Amino acid sequence: HIKMVFGAFLNRNTILHYHWLEFQDMKSLLGMPYKLLCIALYKLLGGHIVWTIHNLTPHDKRFLSLHKSIHTWMAKKASVLHVHSGSVVERISDFLDVDESKCIVLAHPEFPSFTVSKKDAIERFSKNYSVGTERFKTPTFLIFGGLSAYKGIEEITTVLCDETSAFTLLIAGPFKKGQGVLKDKLTKMAVSDERIILIPTFITEEDYPLLFNASDICVFNYDDILTSGGIEMALAHKKQIIAPHK
Repeated sequence: HIKMVFGAFLNRNTILHYHWLEFQDMKSLLGMPYKLLCIALYKLLGGHIVWTIHNLTPHDKRFLSLHKSIHTWMAKKASVLHVHSGSVVERISDFLDVDESKCIVLAHPEFPSFTVSKKDAIERFSKNYSVGTERFKTPTFLIFGGLSAYKGIEEITTVLCDETSAFTLLIAGPFKKGQGVLKDKLTKMAVSDERIILIPTFITEEDYPLLFNASDICVFNYDDILTSGGIEMALAHKKQIIAPHK
């Protein structure tokens, strides 16, 4: 963060593009005063701030009042607040106590996508992540990205496992910090039901076309969200999507 302070000191015509301003544990909380001080100094030196707001509150709902204070402060410091949809401007304006004119709407950029035959995608993905090709049934449901409780993954898995028909539920991605309970639950569910394939590891960017083309339907179950990069990625790969009406 200190680099941006020196950047503003050496060149007054600078723009800081900030994304997630949040903390999830005491360790990251202890680093927050330093970050806020650097942002304040940057602004004092004439720097401009564009803050992209991805969600109103942290997904794990911890330290909400403190986050509200920090985010309201940041909204005042920012030159503009970037949002991905005009439908959320009023909510953001009310929540952060800023005028709606401070919000600019720029849609989420499209992700690059590549088409691979389903057969080829299954074979290559299975080889790369040590999964038997015979485990991919139709339909194959996909949950991907950082795995966390706020995405409602346990609930999706429970609903699908209550069905008696054939399917595959592919859950791919690393568990986020502090998600040990969810990891234990999903691991047990995957062991008890062979229709669930759990790959708790980072999926490389090169393998995303294989991941999507091996799947039929992407499932999302967010409890609260403004914009989902995951849904944008699923749309880019022309996948069928099941998601809450939010």
